[in-house]
Amino acid sequence: MAAGPIALAPLDGSLSVTALLPADTVGEELPREGVGTVSSAYWQANIGGFTQRDFSEVLAFPPGTKITIRNLSKTLSHTLNVVREITGPPANFPLHPSLSLQAHGGNQLQAGYASGIILPGHSVTVVLVKGIYLIGCAIHYGHGMRDVIVVEDHSHPGPQASPSPSPSPTTEPTPTPTPSTAPSLSPTPSPTASSITLIPTSVTVCSFSATCSTSHAATTAQFQAIPPGGNGPAFTINDSACSVNSGAYVSPLQGYGPFTVTAEDVVQQCNVIVTEGSFQATLTVNVVNQ
Repeated sequence: MAAGPIALAPLDGSLSVTALLPADTVGEELPREGVGTVSSAYWQANIGGFTQRDFSEVLAFPPGTKITIRNLSKTLSHTLNVVREITGPPANFPLHPSLSLQAHGGNQLQAGYASGIILPGHSVTVVLVKGIYLIGCAIHYGHGMRDVIVVEDHSHPGPQASPSPSPSPTTEPTPTPTPSTAPSLSPTPSPTASSITLIPTSVTVCSFSATCSTSHAATTAQFQAIPPGGNGPAFTINDSACSVNSGAYVSPLQGYGPFTVTAEDVVQQCNVIVTEGSFQATLTVNVVNQ
């Protein structure tokens, strides 16, 4: 189907909408980057960060649809991970799920699927397997990027979040409150952070390729940095405590990530310093030989 505006089926028999994303496309970004957050009474959860039209909403497609997952952000990397499969409401999102930054599941979106890191403006394609899934971004799950995707015949996307009013006396939109009837929902995270967040906070890499091949240990590892508030200038990487011939090195040394740690021949533990403005964070690198 060609890209461009498309008409979607009415949501409640009378309200119809027009999609601005290309057909069979899911866009993702932090809620405060523009797509917002919507409180779903049906799913009894706050939904944010994913849309198939303009603003955050519960997603819906027929089984077998090949969709494009597009990172709408201009500065931040995102992922789309299946957190778990459910049979219906409520959408009880776990507080601290273990979500992979590495791609899993090939091109089939079902239980266990992970897109891997999608750079700003980039996309991946995936075929939808029938089911109802809780999804989230492995990098920004705690920042409200979590949603429900319904992969069933005759399903329709949920109501969208409201666009941010303009102008507004406040610098950030107020999140939609969780309904008082919602059971055991996760609290909406604070819209700003006070330090750089590293995911993960430590990595282990293997320094001898022959041994690594035997033990299946990795000679490289990736990490992602999240700036205070969710976006900001590029990060600067100082790997002088590691560096070439000193255990491990990082590339690139400046940018938004993801960043790659590569093992050298020295077996040791060393630190990598990630800086953005006045903020710093330390990545612990363990270099092993087995």
